[in-house]
Amino acid sequence: MRRLSFAILGAGLTASAFAQTFGPGAGGAIPDGILTNATPGVLSTTINVAGAANIASFDWLDVTFTSHTFAGDIEVELVSPGGVMTHAFARVRGTGSTTFGDSSDLVGTYRFVDSGGGDFNAAAAAVDGLTPIAPGTYNRSTTLPDQVGGLPLINNNPFSIYNGTSPNGVWTLNVRDWAQFDTGTLGGWRFSTTPVPEPGTMAVLGLGALALLRRRRKA
Repeated sequence: MRRLSFAILGAGLTASAFAQTFGPGAGGAIPDGILTNATPGVLSTTINVAGAANIASFDWLDVTFTSHTFAGDIEVELVSPGGVMTHAFARVRGTGSTTFGDSSDLVGTYRFVDSGGGDFNAAAAAVDGLTPIAPGTYNRSTTLPDQVGGLPLINNNPFSIYNGTSPNGVWTLNVRDWAQFDTGTLGGWRFSTTPVPEPGTMAVLGLGALALLRRRRKA
C-alpha cells in the first residue's frame, strides 16, 4: 500500500507541474481604426505574473471576444515581459497592402497554439460574413507578410520562443483594429505554460516512479 501511495503522489505532482495558468487579463472596448489600413485603434491589456517558475513550454493563449464584426480588421499580438512578440492572428484572410480581410465576426473564446489546432483562416472561410468564426483551438495564424502600410508588421515567432524564460513581469496583449466602421469588445484573455519542475518536486517524482517500478517488478 505504501508503494502504491508513493506512485499516486508522484502522479499527482506530475499533474500539478503542468498547471500554470495566468490571468484573466481585462477586456474592454476595442477602439475603431483611426485611418483604414494605416493607423489602427489599439486596446492594450496586461497580466502581471509574480513568483512563477520558468517556462518549460508555452502551451496556449486564450482570447475571448464578446463581439467584433469583421474579423479581418483585427490583429492580436502578445508581448512578454522581455519585449518578445508573437501574433495569435492578424487580419484574417487578408492579402495585399489595402486588405480588408475576412468579414466574419469574432464571438467567443479562441485558443491559439503552435501546432495541433485547427486552421483559423479555413474556419473563417467556412462561415458567411454575418456568422462568428467557431470558437475552438487553432494554430497561430500569421500568414501575412512583413510590410508597412495596410498590414501590421508581423513576425512568425512561435509561442515556443518563450520556452526557457521567466514568465514573471508584465505580459501585454495588444488588440489592433486596422479599419473603420466595425467595432467590438474584448471579453478577456489568459495563457498557460508548463513550468520547469523545481528540484524538490523532481526528487519526489523520482521516488514515486521508483516505487511504481518496484511494485510492478514484484507483481
